[in-house]
Amino acid sequence: MSAPALTPAAAEPVTIRTRLFGPLTVDRRDFIHFPEGLLGFAGERDFVLLPTPAEGIAWLQETGDAGVVFLTVDPFRFFADFALDVVDGTDEEEQATRDGDLDVRCIVTLPADRSAPCTVNLQAPLLIDRRRHVARQFVAHDSPWHTRHELDLRAQLQG
Repeated sequence: MSAPALTPAAAEPVTIRTRLFGPLTVDRRDFIHFPEGLLGFAGERDFVLLPTPAEGIAWLQETGDAGVVFLTVDPFRFFADFALDVVDGTDEEEQATRDGDLDVRCIVTLPADRSAPCTVNLQAPLLIDRRRHVARQFVAHDSPWHTRHELDLRAQLQG
């Protein structure tokens, strides 16, 4: 007896509340599940990535709490020398990397003083398996990267 053919799940639109964008309708298939949560947000597990018009920049919005949202950047786009060695990666992450399905995002901290640069946490990037919609925050302990790399996002966007 053969296994039944897998068919894609039907689109299931869900309305989520967001503090920045108001109510948004998203497809439940676009949810990204963080089984372990994020550092400092262990109870927040389901997010959706909201692209911006600027390439390499997206918002990571928690689906159940309108106030939990992070600005993220593609570190490879904004930091030319950024490299990541996921030495304790899972088999699924290694496969996603080989298949080109692993998205790496880093969380941006916006300064209270708008004239100051943003900082980016390159030490603990988010590893998102786009095919499986599962992610985790990877902390690179023995790394040249730290949690507060400056990034003049305004200059990057104007350039």
